[in-house]
Amino acid sequence: TKAEVTFQPGTGITGIHLTVVGEVPGLDEAGFMKAAEDAKANCPVSQALTGTTITLSASLA
Repeated sequence: TKAEVTFQPGTGITGIHLTVVGEVPGLDEAGFMKAAEDAKANCPVSQALTGTTITLSASLA
């Protein structure tokens, strides 16, 4: 997992792009993407940064 954060002095964090690559036996690409989207939506950090644009790229290794 990699997080690229955009920070603007005087404004703070203005964006985050998450890149997730993983191996999950028995899970296809669509299932992996759904799990990653669910994790992003329910993550305490994502919730704390409500209002910040958070994008996600997820794929199987």
